[in-house]
Amino acid sequence: MQRCIFFILLLSSLLIACNENKTETAHTSTNASSMAHHEHGLLDISHFGDDILTPVIDLTVNEDAMTGWNIVINTENFLFAPEKVNTENTANEGHAHLYVDGFKFSRIYSQWFHLKALTPGEHTLRITLNYNDHSLVGHQGKEISAIANIIQN
Repeated sequence: MQRCIFFILLLSSLLIACNENKTETAHTSTNASSMAHHEHGLLDISHFGDDILTPVIDLTVNEDAMTGWNIVINTENFLFAPEKVNTENTANEGHAHLYVDGFKFSRIYSQWFHLKALTPGEHTLRITLNYNDHSLVGHQGKEISAIANIIQN
């Protein structure tokens, strides 16, 4: 199933690569509840102690001048640590996962990410904060994530 989705996204990107993109970007929500299944489970920050600050995520999505979208992920109380992926969890560090229309699209290891053009229409982007072992960073039972809606022409 994942191969089929990947193939469809890849084919869609290739078919519309030459189209002109016009955008509408939406601001994000923070600490949104989950919208898709959790492959790795949720690990609440309280696991690390009561004095750990709650991470915050905000994202901005802008049309790229050539093709696709530029995503900027701003965080507070969270450190991107790509060199520690697949290692023991540490409070408030890890990486992010990008979901497009509910399907996992990519891991993200830093504040900036370029997303290739998508199929025409409205799309929902969701970025989750994830610990080193890929579990979702959570607070009070909810994932810490940000959502933006874009329109691909």
